[in-house]
Amino acid sequence: MARGKRSGAPRSLWRRDGGSSDQPRWRTWLIVGVALFLVIDVVVIALALAQNRTPADVSTSRPIPTFTDTPATPATPAPGSGGAGSGSGSGAPATGAPGAVDDTLPATRFIAADNGTSAWRATQGSCPTGAGVIERTTDGGVTWVNVPAASLDLRQIFRFTSLGASSAAVVGTTGDDCTLEAFRTFSAGSTWSANAAELAAATYIDPAQPTVVQTPAGPVTPPCPNPRQVVPGTANLTVLCTDQLLSQQSDGAWSSAQVAGALAATSTSDGLTVVRAGVQGCAGLSIATLPADLSGARLTPVGCLAAETSPAEVAISESMGSLWLWSNAASYVSSDGGATW
Repeated sequence: MARGKRSGAPRSLWRRDGGSSDQPRWRTWLIVGVALFLVIDVVVIALALAQNRTPADVSTSRPIPTFTDTPATPATPAPGSGGAGSGSGSGAPATGAPGAVDDTLPATRFIAADNGTSAWRATQGSCPTGAGVIERTTDGGVTWVNVPAASLDLRQIFRFTSLGASSAAVVGTTGDDCTLEAFRTFSAGSTWSANAAELAAATYIDPAQPTVVQTPAGPVTPPCPNPRQVVPGTANLTVLCTDQLLSQQSDGAWSSAQVAGALAATSTSDGLTVVRAGVQGCAGLSIATLPADLSGARLTPVGCLAAETSPAEVAISESMGSLWLWSNAASYVSSDGGATW
């Protein structure tokens, strides 16, 4: 008997309950692919967040350090603050800085160190009516002995230099006519002789021409109104003026450093050492250092000589690792660059 055609719609390959055993495999791979995409997306987002997260130990940003030589107006230090050799000496001169020093005039005192026990010092005097005074110590400044120089008729001293334990040189004016001369001693001051070479090589400030520095090459006018001191022992001409140091470079240009309250300076093996008054945190004289060429110069505080709360004329000198300072009637010696005295 012949088989007849089945009537009605063809049977679907899909069961209504979705449970057909011949379900296409592409549906399974589609589901797996979507799942993998989601997983990868989550991982990428997590890595991006981790990359931008700030570690706990650096979560707080710190300002970049800045430095300035122009200090803020400080408070006046309390009397007696800052023990000798213990004060930092940093900062700016306090309001009402002590001292009867007129820092617009050339210095009138000189000190020249030999070593830790012997040194020379001199008081400028005036010409023609005054007289320059030279003294010497060999016991660390405990006693000072007047050096006989009457035969020189030295009226005013412009420069004094130690040349060794018993040798020294002085430049100044002599006699009623104020003749400019230079003398040397090789006998600790017992005898002196005129020395033309010393005069020709001398650099100094003549109070009669206070805005000019006399040098072997001729007069030089520093770019400041009140040159106070020619700093001894420097390779370049270095001048202390009111609140600043100036150094003339080989091309004639000047470099400068602001040193508020500066009273005296000297060269050392490490650069320059400067003495300042009225510095916040130091009730006396503040000691600081800076580079000899003053390029990018920053003051480095060293110590505080608290005993000198009212400094008058101040002079400073260094030799063989010993720093000498003369203020008022007292002299001091430091073997650690001014940290202690």
